[in-house]
Amino acid sequence: MTIEDIQEFAEIMAEKLYNLDGLIYASNIGPDSYKNEKEFFSTDYFLYVRCCVIANGKDYYESVLNDPTQMPEEMDFEAILYLPEEAYNKKLKTDEEFIETRLSFETFSNKENWKRKSPNR
Repeated sequence: MTIEDIQEFAEIMAEKLYNLDGLIYASNIGPDSYKNEKEFFSTDYFLYVRCCVIANGKDYYESVLNDPTQMPEEMDFEAILYLPEEAYNKKLKTDEEFIETRLSFETFSNKENWKRKSPNR
């Protein structure tokens, strides 16, 4: 892949993770679901669960986006997070270059989705 293709992949992945960052999705991941501000909630684990949605393809992603109760429970796929950077660094023959994306995929980045109690659509 070209550098541009790798960067585009990173942008698309970040956008999809950003779209799944919200209260309605975080509240549907099983025992580790978001409950309230006072109870522990792993922001990293929620990110990895969102990665699992992405890794399962377009149809699953769209079904979860429209029906947050379809979020995976007790499943995650952290490894996909590192794919763009690993490809990028391999292509550039570097070690620790980072791809900046337009949107942040970190948990709580999508402030609007954390205000909503229903899907975006």
